[in-house]
Amino acid sequence: MRCFVASEIRMHRDSEGRVRAKHPAAAYAAWAPFVAAFGEITVLARLDDEIRSETGVVVEGAGVVVQPLPYYAGAISTPRGLIRLRRSLRRIGSAEDVFVGRVPELVSLTALAHARAIGARTVAMFAADPRTLNTIAPGVFGRLIAQILTRAARKAMDRADAATYVSERYFQQLFPASRRAATIGRSNVILPPGWICGKARNVVRRDGSLQLVSVGTLEHRAKGMDFLFDVLDRLRRDGMAVHLTVVGEGRMRPELERIVRQRGLDVSFTGQIEDRERLKEVLDSSDVYVSGSRTEGLPRATVEGMGRALPVVSTNAGAAAELVQAPFLTPIDDVESFCGAIALLARDAEAYSEQSSRSLATAARVSEAARPERLVAFFRDEVVGDSRAR
Repeated sequence: MRCFVASEIRMHRDSEGRVRAKHPAAAYAAWAPFVAAFGEITVLARLDDEIRSETGVVVEGAGVVVQPLPYYAGAISTPRGLIRLRRSLRRIGSAEDVFVGRVPELVSLTALAHARAIGARTVAMFAADPRTLNTIAPGVFGRLIAQILTRAARKAMDRADAATYVSERYFQQLFPASRRAATIGRSNVILPPGWICGKARNVVRRDGSLQLVSVGTLEHRAKGMDFLFDVLDRLRRDGMAVHLTVVGEGRMRPELERIVRQRGLDVSFTGQIEDRERLKEVLDSSDVYVSGSRTEGLPRATVEGMGRALPVVSTNAGAAAELVQAPFLTPIDDVESFCGAIALLARDAEAYSEQSSRSLATAARVSEAARPERLVAFFRDEVVGDSRAR
């Protein structure tokens, strides 16, 4: 039995021919639970052989190899890219193998459909809510994509032999696996050793200013950075001195920077921060973590901010309700409620300290649920062991 793990993360090679990826979730260490359970794995990913870059994390290593899939990027090239992807997958795997994919990612959904077609076993790893993916593309096209991915996600979960969920209960209710499938609720947010602070924060800045921070891709509108700019504008008009640090990179950065200049907002862009110690410094120099997301799974960056004892104000996207409660959990794109939650933290020291303590407890709970040993045991007992029993 071979194990193929599909990844939506685009990859490239460096000058020495090693496969790298810009997203840290594709780093070699991230594949450790799969290797521990299956012995070795083949990662199915789009590989851009046109460029050579030394940036990004190294993907391959002992027990992990990358099977290149046809490369494409962007909405315009996606339809043709998926056709090429399906053709490429026809040559991969057999009925004796197992395919693992993250739902509702396109590469994974395509790989899981191929696996079912050849009679291979599938493990569907539910990671994000496809119903809100219309925020990635505007108008009718975005709504159509969300509808297609929602149907495909329901089918993938219903037909999977085993399923994992990033939530404790939220997505299990919305996108249930079949009764015959073994399931586990397990966060995919693994915090590094020493990341969780030893004590809560109990004061905000004496000068009355507030330092906000948000981490997320700038590839599209899904992370709601434009919404956070509306929040800043409203808070400024209400007389609050607020600064926002945006951590992340993507195609929309020039447009977002232009909006900041035009509106005269107090925002700084750090770009992507791969150094974990540097990211820790940025979080520790802030007062509140803010998430304006319009679509989510279980937001990794929010949990990381919580681990540094930051109170959180978040939109109610994905499974965010398992991390944050009202009034600090607000409806998506609701500027007034979001501003009210920030203002409460700024003026009420007791509320600030209480939310800081809750952040630490939540980060510890989520990190414990994410222990790699739990996923390894699930794979060994419910996938590898069941396969041998057959």
